[in-house]
Amino acid sequence: MHSDLQWASLIRSRVLRGGQPVNHHISSSVWSSAKHKFITLMENISWQIGDGQSIKFWTDPWCGEPLTTTLNIPQNLHHLFQSNIATYIKDSNWCVPQVFISAYPILQQKLSAATIPLIPKDDRMIWKPSHDGNLSFKDAYLFHTSSHSQHINWAKSIWHIMIPPSKSLLVWRLFHNKLPTDDNLILRGCYIPSVCSLCCSAQETSQHLFLDCPFAVQLWSWFVSILNLQCNVASFMDILRISDRSWSPHCKLVIKATIIHCFHTIWHCRNQKRFNDRKILISSAINMIIAGTSLSSNNSKLAASSSISEFMILKQFHVKVNPPKHHLIKEVLWSPPCFNWVKCNTDGASHGNLGLASCGGIYRNANADFLGAINLGVTSALNSELIAAMLAIEIAKLKNWRNLWLETDSMLVYLAFKSSKIVPWSLRNRWDNCLFLLSSFNFCVTHIYKEDNQCADQLANLGLTLPSYSWFNTIPPQANVEFVRNKIGFPNYRFC
Repeated sequence: MHSDLQWASLIRSRVLRGGQPVNHHISSSVWSSAKHKFITLMENISWQIGDGQSIKFWTDPWCGEPLTTTLNIPQNLHHLFQSNIATYIKDSNWCVPQVFISAYPILQQKLSAATIPLIPKDDRMIWKPSHDGNLSFKDAYLFHTSSHSQHINWAKSIWHIMIPPSKSLLVWRLFHNKLPTDDNLILRGCYIPSVCSLCCSAQETSQHLFLDCPFAVQLWSWFVSILNLQCNVASFMDILRISDRSWSPHCKLVIKATIIHCFHTIWHCRNQKRFNDRKILISSAINMIIAGTSLSSNNSKLAASSSISEFMILKQFHVKVNPPKHHLIKEVLWSPPCFNWVKCNTDGASHGNLGLASCGGIYRNANADFLGAINLGVTSALNSELIAAMLAIEIAKLKNWRNLWLETDSMLVYLAFKSSKIVPWSLRNRWDNCLFLLSSFNFCVTHIYKEDNQCADQLANLGLTLPSYSWFNTIPPQANVEFVRNKIGFPNYRFC
């Protein structure tokens, strides 16, 4: 819609008039296939405020839906509301006439929710369903297929980086009933006499070849005997479910690789008999499966368990045992800031990914004395950590704490200071404003283990029970114990 690329400018000049598509026919292969999605496109775009020159204050979607829709302004009056956002911005603050706010009280809420950038930049049209606001081919495909996407519960069970893709691909074709077995060839119009090449006693179907044929039965019986378990192998899904049991990561890989190689070996033996008239004995087939499984599993660094039963399974396939990693006990200690610095620890909390969420932070000086604490309920658990960091910076600016050390147990926040691309588009203006504020600070950010960030965690959890933003001049009772532990230098311990 606002791309500077030559092809985009050409399309806009031909098919758009006043931001709306023309009604008459346009000879264009691109537009003829895209015009049916124009309404859907417009419903899923929004504006990110920059200098406000390109955004219509009343009729463009910059605060959710257009203000003309929110305020129920009649359609026949829309042509009178053509002022842009820059008209109502002065010195990076809103300057909307009081008569508008008095007439439409909800307008004040909309203005408070929108962040005006402190650094001049262009307005930007964003794609709301994406994380960064850009509409890529991937985002377009995911959006287009979201209503009729495939949900295949076995898909992740057949692919693994240590298993050759050619082996997994055969199983994928089998589960989609795309292998050229006799029954599938007949369905496609190839009328041929059908007989199983391995047993010569039944018609060849996928079910018979891989499950019911005596050759396949012997292979699956051998496999089940190694596991020493009661396993159902009556269907393809039953066989795959064997790998979903509570195995260790290394043993799970071995079992998954064995299942994939069993299917592939049956197909290989069938082709050798049918096309080369070469019969492969069951013992040779088992050796092929063991060799393939061993090759796939011995290159893995996954850990096995100390179970004797799993040890026996791995040895049957000549797989070396990767012993489980021993747990380390690491001492973690909260450190106060340097003289004349303020340290703020932040954290987020939520009741599930879609439940209530909040963020919290605590400020301390070089003597580990309490300077203040904050918490705030937020709408998204995914953004709570980022909002905590931004709120900490904004409060530090108000308190004139210009030597700030921010410490968080979120790697997302830590990495966001290195690359703003991690920050979702809905928070980007506020994040950029915080970075601008930090340009006048002495500032550093570090990562801390959650075991030593308990004060901030307690404050974040406290925010789940409070209705709005809160500032504490004294340490809340919920965080007092951890505060004292940090102050006297009492360590915590992390098991890793």
